[in-house]
Amino acid sequence: MLLIACAQAQSNPLHPTIHFPTEKEVNDFLKVGIEKQAVAAKFGEPLSKDTHPNGAAVDEIYYYVQPPYKATKDENFVYGGFQVYFIKDKVSGFSIIHKDVRMPPK
Repeated sequence: MLLIACAQAQSNPLHPTIHFPTEKEVNDFLKVGIEKQAVAAKFGEPLSKDTHPNGAAVDEIYYYVQPPYKATKDENFVYGGFQVYFIKDKVSGFSIIHKDVRMPPK
């Protein structure tokens, strides 16, 4: 039981009971053709949805963004979430979001 709590705390130190999927979990699960309901069942409701986005060749985009965490150092190009693209309620593709984290000046 303690091991599970530690693993959860590691994934989001500010919200230890919330598990946000790792980049590996996203890459392992998401495949073209998976139903939208399966994505929501696996990862929960997205932070936001964009239906019929302007200029995009998809019907809908789900945005999953990693909750804030307490950084202890500057980090470059770290995993920050993912976007899932749907056509006719099936995954047509996805992309990983990366970010840079900067510590406030002292």
